[in-house]
This record gives sequence, C-alpha cells and structure tokens, in this order.
Amino acid sequence: MEQIPRYTSYPTAPHFHKGVDGQTSQNLLGKLGKKDVLSLYFHIPFCRQLCWFCGCHTKIVNGNKPIEQYMELLSQEIAMQSKLSGANIVKYIHFGGGSPTVIEPNDFIKFMNVVRSNFDVLDDAEIAVEIDPRTVSKEKILSYAKSGVNRASLGVQDFNEQVQRAINRHQSIELVKNVVDSLRDTGINEINFDLIYGLPFQSLETI
Repeated sequence: MEQIPRYTSYPTAPHFHKGVDGQTSQNLLGKLGKKDVLSLYFHIPFCRQLCWFCGCHTKIVNGNKPIEQYMELLSQEIAMQSKLSGANIVKYIHFGGGSPTVIEPNDFIKFMNVVRSNFDVLDDAEIAVEIDPRTVSKEKILSYAKSGVNRASLGVQDFNEQVQRAINRHQSIELVKNVVDSLRDTGINEINFDLIYGLPFQSLETI
C-alpha cells in the first residue's frame, strides 16, 4: 500500500522545505490587501492524557504553568503577525490541538480579547473549538460562549467501550450528551462529532 501524507496540515509535510523561511512568510503576509479576509488557526499542543492513536503534535501536562506560558507567547505572536499582515479582517477562527479544552476559562477569555484587539473579527465570524469531553466543564463552555464561540467539534472517535479501552480514551455516551446539552444551553448550537474508523476492534456492526 502506498504511503500518503497525513491530512492534518496544508500544504502536507512533503511540500515543506528550507526554502520557505520567516522572511518568505513576512513577504506573503505583507502582500495581503486590506479587503482580504483571514482565517486564523490556533494550535494548542497540550493534553491531559495521550490517546494511543494520536499522531498530532501534543504534550501531556499535569499542571497549568506550561499552558499559561504558551498562551502568553501565542499572544505576543498575534500582536507581531497583525503588524506584518496587510489584511486585518477575520472571518474564521479555529482552536485545535492537542486539546484546547486544557485552557482555563479566564485565560481563554483573555486570549480572545487579545485576538480582537489585534484583528477585526467580523460579527458573523465562525469561531470553533475542538473539545475533549473529558476535560471540558460548564465554566469553560461559558467562557467560549462569552468569547463568541459558535461552533464546537467534539472528539468522540467511537462510542464502543472495547474500542475506547484499546485507544486509551474512555468517555461515556452520558458524558458526551451532558457536554452537548451544556453547549446548547449557552447558545452554541453548531455541533459536530469527530469520528475515526480503522481503530482496534471496530467493525461495520459496532459502527
């Protein structure tokens, strides 16, 4: 079977090379016009527990200090990139990871305030967060709603308990339902599930 690149980056890994450096990035950003619309992706490379199928760039942390330090550096990066960019209008924002749900509520609100102070986020912008049902709370969901989040992507992968044990990611249907209910209670109604096929013990019947 022919090996193909992972879908999680664009361009895909084989297209990255040393000929594209920081100066190249600055030049491209500077060529953007004021009417160009931006999409912002924020990668949060931390989790509380490693899923054994994971191929994403992430690190397991028990405390909040590394996350807080990272968010501070990311805030500095936002301020720098906004000055370099010829465009300022933002239509889409997406938080991925890792697990963005490791961010504490006040830190998430603070970070979104930094984004809005550096970019013109449209009133109808889509703001999405990838959610690990095991590490989210009602307080965190309230902070998302307060910050303008209107889409949530729940990492479900598979509801079958045998599959969950095999991939080190146990989360009950009840837990996922409670998270969905909490999201809807705060007005976040654009909800989707991330599912994975090809995991251990999966079959057409169990799916």
